[in-house]
Amino acid sequence: MPRVGVNTDTAEVLAALERAARALEPPAITEAVEAATDVFGGGARRRAPKRSGRLAESIKKRKITDTSYEVATELVYANITEFGGTIRPDRRKVLKFASGIFSMHAKIPAQPYMIPTFEQDSEKAFNAFADKVDRSLDKGA
Repeated sequence: MPRVGVNTDTAEVLAALERAARALEPPAITEAVEAATDVFGGGARRRAPKRSGRLAESIKKRKITDTSYEVATELVYANITEFGGTIRPDRRKVLKFASGIFSMHAKIPAQPYMIPTFEQDSEKAFNAFADKVDRSLDKGA
């Protein structure tokens, strides 16, 4: 009767794992992390409110370490845009808007752009990461 099975050779497995580990060292793993970060950055810029376009333009990718990036903006109004809230004057008694309107406070509705990007683009980012890893492994094999 014929046998069906899998024969594994420890030496072959270890050699394959060593090749994979070498293939995934920086810069290969850095390129994979960067590809995933680019997906999140593009999604956040597309979803950011477009009143002036300044918020979308301010969303940047920043390298933290060889294998760590962040997508962020440093605009002072970025958090209140994402989460909403009430703003009040800090040094004066009233807020003055460019339209000439004065107010004691202003309620800003939430206009999420970062959280929806993470929720909706995670699979796309993972696929970009995996694609880069696959290419690195193909080169290292």
